[in-house]
Amino acid sequence: MFATFTAPSFGPVHGRRERDGKTLPCRPRRDDPPCVHGRLEGCRVRHGEDDSRLGQPICVDCYDYSGAVLWNAHAGELWRRFARDLLAVLARQRKATRADLRRQLRVSYAKVAEYQTRGLVHFHAVIRLDGPEGPGDPSPSWATVPLLEEAIRRTAEQVTVTATTGVRGDDGPGFTLRWGRQLDVQPVYLGAELGGMSDGKVAAYIAKYVTKGAESAGTVDRPVKQPIQIEDLRVTEPPGG
Repeated sequence: MFATFTAPSFGPVHGRRERDGKTLPCRPRRDDPPCVHGRLEGCRVRHGEDDSRLGQPICVDCYDYSGAVLWNAHAGELWRRFARDLLAVLARQRKATRADLRRQLRVSYAKVAEYQTRGLVHFHAVIRLDGPEGPGDPSPSWATVPLLEEAIRRTAEQVTVTATTGVRGDDGPGFTLRWGRQLDVQPVYLGAELGGMSDGKVAAYIAKYVTKGAESAGTVDRPVKQPIQIEDLRVTEPPGG
């Protein structure tokens, strides 16, 4: 299966929408209602591909910056827990123990991370069920595409990570981080696409994501250790300063 795990929403941002080759308004809203800070909740601009507003919050005061920062910091742990719990979910589906399941199959995967325009990381992963000896060992006959898809969706829905702000030595309020609602899971077929994706197309996707630098989305590709380094970053100023 080829799965894409996205971040949740931390507030509406400017985006580029297209349909039938035409660029649509960013975020149209009937009667253009204002948010609690007096800013319009919608945006009727048809953004170009190089518009610096893409990915920026509609309202900088409504946007949950703390949640977004904590998400990026803990996304790797969320994936680790997903990979750990996937076998347990498969075992429950089969009404077996994890030890019994390990004797019948092995869960294999390859993943890459990508930064979205809004600056939040998400993951693309190829997930496969092999026999207990690995890729050269056929998986059991009951290890079907629907079974794996259901296990991926169930596991993604249940895993969470609790993070804290840690402000001034105090743990502060806890944030429960989870995957976003937009979870795309498609079967991968050798050669042809039969209601899913071909192995060639998946390979092309993975190659693109592996070679794509984080800086292409305006994000940081190296650690920032001193405040003065922020001045040299090529990032846009959010609306409102």
